[in-house]
Amino acid sequence: MARDANRMSEAVAKLAGVFADHVSVTVTYSRSGSSLGGISATISVSRYDVEQDGMVTAWEIREYLVAATSLVLDGVQIAPQVGDRMTQGADDVYEVLDVPGQGCWQWADGMSNVRQIHTKRVGA
Repeated sequence: MARDANRMSEAVAKLAGVFADHVSVTVTYSRSGSSLGGISATISVSRYDVEQDGMVTAWEIREYLVAATSLVLDGVQIAPQVGDRMTQGADDVYEVLDVPGQGCWQWADGMSNVRQIHTKRVGA
């Protein structure tokens, strides 16, 4: 069984590499004055139905799929936090946000290799 899990992990890592090479954009990840440029991220758009105070609201948000090993600030691998920013190009800025019931990110794969980071546009 361990061998099959290892093969699956290798396949997921290879697929993440294909996405990074062919369907990704380059972004800069920033947190509290520190930033990391040159991160490959795949963009997706997702809808979430969020219930608050008895009302259901549909949220459509931009998500960035990023290899977990790419998020290293000041020598430490980090998890996304609300308020962190992703900048694409000169001024296309998205901020990490908390989706009620989902958090601000989740694993995009079963092997914990790729983070799916929830964002909203804050600058252009």
